[in-house]
Amino acid sequence: MKAIVSLKKVVVSLVVFALLLTNVVMVRAEINPDHAITGNNSKETAYNIGNWKHKIIKTCSIDEKQNEAWFSFNMSQDEQIYITCSRENIPDGMTFSIFNANTMKELRRSTKIANPSSFIKFLAVKADGTESTSYLLRVERGNYEGDMFFSLNFADRMKRTTKTFDFRGTARNNGNKGMSFAGVDSNVITVDLSRETSIPKGAIVNRVETSSYMSPNQGNVRHMLMCQTESAWWTSKVSSATSGSYYINSSNRIPVKQIWSFKYNAKAGAKSSMNSVKLRVDYIYDITSDWNFR
Repeated sequence: MKAIVSLKKVVVSLVVFALLLTNVVMVRAEINPDHAITGNNSKETAYNIGNWKHKIIKTCSIDEKQNEAWFSFNMSQDEQIYITCSRENIPDGMTFSIFNANTMKELRRSTKIANPSSFIKFLAVKADGTESTSYLLRVERGNYEGDMFFSLNFADRMKRTTKTFDFRGTARNNGNKGMSFAGVDSNVITVDLSRETSIPKGAIVNRVETSSYMSPNQGNVRHMLMCQTESAWWTSKVSSATSGSYYINSSNRIPVKQIWSFKYNAKAGAKSSMNSVKLRVDYIYDITSDWNFR
């Protein structure tokens, strides 16, 4: 098969899939000189990308007589994203910076390859909607000579997943023989997630549930949960011999990777036990936590 290449109309599309913390991160670089974004060499002439979700990836360029290119974009307050600036080779001195568009404060500057394991080399910066919803980006050419082409890419950096883990041992309750209104707690069993390699670094609990098998099955039973970083027990929202749900969400900023403890409270007078106790954790994490943003 013959390939016809026009020097003026070159489209290079490289797609790299890098496995990062069990998730696939894609960086795509499209270089089409005939349709390059030009003329945006100051913050006053910044190319307006608009909302990052509605972007169309285009070729960006810095004319050989210019030193930098500027871009503006906006995002929602509840979003956390990353932006990459990619090309086949990153020249010495090339920088990629992000500014709060309202204050013009430089928030982050990247000069080093963010993920060296990727075939496509790129610089990266982060943007958080809690800091601002309007941003400016600046790309500086460094030591590169001539017309410089590159590509920008935007993506959500926060991912969410759910996993289930087993508590070790059996929780046993001697029964509420005194018929106390407060009931009686069982012994405590634990699961250690501090070294669990399947959980990404920095993962935060979004929702957590427990489940179990109780023998004999009783009423007026509540699961109870505690983690190493907290000093108090959470009591399940509802009474159940087989499941528990708790008033915990991502705003609590509770790390997943730690020791979790379980017990249950029973009001019945008879002895009981719970086995096959499981912890089901819905968590969120930043897929770029191991990237170099300097």
